Amino acid sequence: MGHTRAVKLNDSGAPSYVEQRGLRELSFDGVNLTSADAPEKKVKFLLEAAHRLLSRTGEESFQTVLKHAREYNSHDPERHVQISLREWLADIIRRRGVLSPVTLAAKFLIQHHSILVGLTAWVDGADKDQITDEAYKKFINAAPDLFGMIYHLCDAWYWFRLELEGNHTRLIEARGAEASRQKGADVAKALALKRSAIILEVIRKRPSLQNKAVSFIAKNVRPGVEAAFKAAGLAQETEQSDEAFERMVRRALRKQP
Repeated sequence: MGHTRAVKLNDSGAPSYVEQRGLRELSFDGVNLTSADAPEKKVKFLLEAAHRLLSRTGEESFQTVLKHAREYNSHDPERHVQISLREWLADIIRRRGVLSPVTLAAKFLIQHHSILVGLTAWVDGADKDQITDEAYKKFINAAPDLFGMIYHLCDAWYWFRLELEGNHTRLIEARGAEASRQKGADVAKALALKRSAIILEVIRKRPSLQNKAVSFIAKNVRPGVEAAFKAAGLAQETEQSDEAFERMVRRALRKQP
């Protein structure tokens, strides 16, 4: 797996850091490594993307589920919220599957909410449902730092797990295989077009074959087509059964203007 690092000067003469490892690439101005690929920005992007995906696919929004759960008169409101969210997720899984992007979006929103609830439980007075204004303000001020640490842990966990389990390498191999497959498909398509063009050219030189059955046309043009194949460097295409050659002629005739 390739891994390169470099510090370059941008147009203004300031240093710019560029690093690439496998499929992952990052770059930023200045040589402040801690600001690179900020997890906080990723989380904001993921939260917005999750809400948009649920909306676009017609699912009930996370905010709506949360609102209805909180409006329900229960002796244990927070537990009811947890149950409502689990039921919402279970319904999505039942209809779309565990690995669906919509399911993953819902799970992400639920887990993000759970972290906030979990942190709130440690605020002074939360156990008695008597959080003072002072304790609340203290929590609000500390929350960004707490969430920042959580985001950085998640980011480090994600990338370390990719490396540890070899998934990063497999992603690179998969991309390489896909590129090879696409290249092979392009070559095969070009070859098919070339074969069809040669066959049609030979048929055009035989006007007497017009409106004849495909099997009759194939039998009569084969010698001329094979000679043209060899002249075009396609000698391997002459080693085919009568049935395969007839199918080739049929496909060519379908593509003619």
